[in-house]
Amino acid sequence: MKKDKLNWSKVWSKKYPILDNYHNMENIIKYQKQIKDMYSEFLKEYNISNQDTVLIIKDILYKEYLSRKD
Repeated sequence: MKKDKLNWSKVWSKKYPILDNYHNMENIIKYQKQIKDMYSEFLKEYNISNQDTVLIIKDILYKEYLSRKD
């Protein structure tokens, strides 16, 4: 139960400082909205749990990251 209340962005920001300040980037709200909309559409289309939705979207994003990694 305690792990659900842990602020993982804060924890990870020690290693990746961008997590502490990306909120201030210009136009970031546009991308937050796009991700929120995609998340909602995904939930509706596939009718799966929130956790499964996050895991799948994270996996898709990670594969994209790997394809662009140097």
